[in-house]
Amino acid sequence: MLATPGPVPTGEGWAAEAKHDGMRAAVSAADGRWRLRSRTGRDVSSTFPELSVLPELLGGRRVALDGELVVLDPAGVSDFTRLQQRIRVRNPSTRLLRAAPATLYAFDLLVLD
Repeated sequence: MLATPGPVPTGEGWAAEAKHDGMRAAVSAADGRWRLRSRTGRDVSSTFPELSVLPELLGGRRVALDGELVVLDPAGVSDFTRLQQRIRVRNPSTRLLRAAPATLYAFDLLVLD
């Protein structure tokens, strides 16, 4: 179902979550190595090197995550235009990494070993 803007329902029995304006991504990590793949299966690991800390953060465990890759604006809101600047660059410069750092919002833990 396509997310559309609207008022957040209130009251008992309702739950809502933010719609992040980003790129669907899957992360796999094992034995200190990691891969980040786009929705189409393209390896985009070198495009988002700041995520290379994931194997260490996950304690070296084998893991697979599904989530949304975003670049946040100064107010902390996902900004697809800023993400597009990153998607087009295979090996981003330090300057670009500082100006538009990527964040992965993981919403499914598929494997944990």
